[in-house]
Amino acid sequence: MKKFALLICLSSMTWAQSIVQGNWTGVLHQKASSVTPFTEYKFSMKITENNGLVSGTSTIMVGPNFGVLEFTGTFKNNKLNFQETKIVREGKETGGFDWCYKGGVVSLKKIGDDLILEGAWEGYTLWGATKNPCMPGTFRIVKEVGFISLKGFTVNEAKKPLGSEIQIKAMASGKQHAFIQCKSGEFDVKLPGKEVYELTVTAPGYITNYERVELLESKIVNIVLKPIVIGEKVPLQHILFKRATDTLTSESMPELERLVRFLNDNPTVKIELQGHTSNEGNPADNLKLSEQRVLRIKEYLISKGIKGTRLNTKAFGGSRPMVKNDTEEHRMQNRRVEYLILEK
Repeated sequence: MKKFALLICLSSMTWAQSIVQGNWTGVLHQKASSVTPFTEYKFSMKITENNGLVSGTSTIMVGPNFGVLEFTGTFKNNKLNFQETKIVREGKETGGFDWCYKGGVVSLKKIGDDLILEGAWEGYTLWGATKNPCMPGTFRIVKEVGFISLKGFTVNEAKKPLGSEIQIKAMASGKQHAFIQCKSGEFDVKLPGKEVYELTVTAPGYITNYERVELLESKIVNIVLKPIVIGEKVPLQHILFKRATDTLTSESMPELERLVRFLNDNPTVKIELQGHTSNEGNPADNLKLSEQRVLRIKEYLISKGIKGTRLNTKAFGGSRPMVKNDTEEHRMQNRRVEYLILEK
């Protein structure tokens, strides 16, 4: 009884208008219809407030599909009155979705340390100029304080959710923040903001994917994994050597360790390491340098327990540029190491 009285008291307080400004995340419920069941979706709002007038964007996730809509409204007496007005971004991995333009009056509450926006909504779908009602519902979102949401799905090339494992680490410190087992392919993790994170995504039978995400605000990321296919060529994005040598730099170690893990996770895979240079200098020297570099990588992999019989090497020098060697930026792109899937 005391707890109930406390909640009523806190809910009736008046806060400064700017309390509603910020990022909010939670869930949205939609009532069942004759053709669809009661459903829960991921829902978030980014709200800007000025003298009681609010605007911003709301994001709803429907499986691997998501829509980002603009809204406007007012905030007065702890009530947010809003109406979505425009689709500004959408990710449709599968067809057949018509986004519902939601609106409603929801209440601001404080429960414990959490600020919560909660209430009912209703809306419509838009066919040209015709508005058709969609099933209404409720939502409950919590203000993000000290963390930011990173959510999304891992999917295959057909855009179907794919079970996976995700490791997340901060690039600046190297600290691992999360290890997630996503059996359904869906992930939703809270992380400290204003950081660049690297996501290492693995799934049996698929090539390991690495995504770098700058997390300044809540973000949705759908990560595509490619199956292991004979003949597939995979770039090693962050392999660096000291100029004109086969000496690996310390910045190369994370990429090499990821390759070690991929080969350990897929013990029947056999690859060919391929080395390339730009067209600067003598072609024969470039060919020799590219050969020395892939041999150096092979030596490193063997030192980590990978059998040499699984590792072929091939050097191309500057004979196979990705882009024209007309600028230093392009020459850097042409100096690269890739691996080719020979057996799986």
